[in-house]
Amino acid sequence: MIILSGKPVSYWIDSTPENNFSPFVDNLLVDVAIVGAGIAGLTAATLLKRAGKTVAVIESKQIAMGRSGHTTAKVTSLHQLIYADIIEQLGKEKARIYAESNQAAIDRVAQFVEEEQIECDFSRQSAYTFAEFPEDLKKIEAEVEAAIALGPCHGARFSCDGEVLHGSAIDNLAKINPKQS
Repeated sequence: MIILSGKPVSYWIDSTPENNFSPFVDNLLVDVAIVGAGIAGLTAATLLKRAGKTVAVIESKQIAMGRSGHTTAKVTSLHQLIYADIIEQLGKEKARIYAESNQAAIDRVAQFVEEEQIECDFSRQSAYTFAEFPEDLKKIEAEVEAAIALGPCHGARFSCDGEVLHGSAIDNLAKINPKQS
């Protein structure tokens, strides 16, 4: 069992060992230099290397110690209550493209994890949104209807007893451990 330090730090950072690499001390000529060794930087570096480019990743601290190490670690197409608003403001077609692009990105992450055999505790999960107050329920209902209408997102409405009144679930999302290697 992992015992956390009790200070306000990221679970991912506090529960994984540091990764130390030697500082770069020589000249280097590469096709692409990437600043930042988080999920985005390392993914870009891997894809560029697959495409035949020479790549250097430059990091001032440690791998995945910035945004990636402080993330919620969810790989999701549900970034907030957004689909109903996109439909209202930009139309159903643009909302559908947004939803499908997000779901394709999740599927691409799953494929990438498998291809590269990345040990990151990847698993498919559902995302949940809850309404604590009755006046918030309409927003969630609109979001669930929008998510279902857009296709790649599957929404479900459920009710709970207790303080949380209603909620929604979007399936086929994922989670990872961004610091595991």
